[in-house]
Amino acid sequence: AVALEFILLLKDLFYNALVPARSKRDVQKTMLLPAVKQEQAGWLVFFGSFIWGVATISWVFCYVFRVQSVLPEYRWDVHNVCAKYLEEISAR
Repeated sequence: AVALEFILLLKDLFYNALVPARSKRDVQKTMLLPAVKQEQAGWLVFFGSFIWGVATISWVFCYVFRVQSVLPEYRWDVHNVCAKYLEEISAR
């Protein structure tokens, strides 16, 4: 029972230990009402966050490997240049 209580209150422990007092006051004074008072149970309600997470990770990989045009012709080939530079710096 004590272990279960510890697990259940762990989020509060982290919040109280890590969040600054000013941020706690800001959260207490923020009054946001939910969009709807009661949500109906459904698969989208339960898996919505998971779907957003998968979509976000997919977008990041797609952007990094297909879409980005900031570094044209970038082929992940900076290792050799950096290794030589770091070798020169450490030899001094």
